Amino acid sequence: MLGLLWQLCQQSEAYRRLWDGLPPHAHGPCRFLGPDTGQRRECDTCQGRVRLKVFHCQHPAHTTTTLTECARCPDREEV
Repeated sequence: MLGLLWQLCQQSEAYRRLWDGLPPHAHGPCRFLGPDTGQRRECDTCQGRVRLKVFHCQHPAHTTTTLTECARCPDREEV
């Protein structure tokens, strides 16, 4: 089963976006977005118990973010 999921992930950008928690309207990384911190944050709007990756952020208003939060930021600037 994991092999099939890996194949889907490699072949489908939409599947990778869902897996990573990236909203469909966000097309590329933001210039403020840094590397993964290794931490996970509970998703308040997801069903069940979903933990999102936390990334460093160079934006002056905050130091960390998730991809979902980044996509909602009014100052988001795609690279």
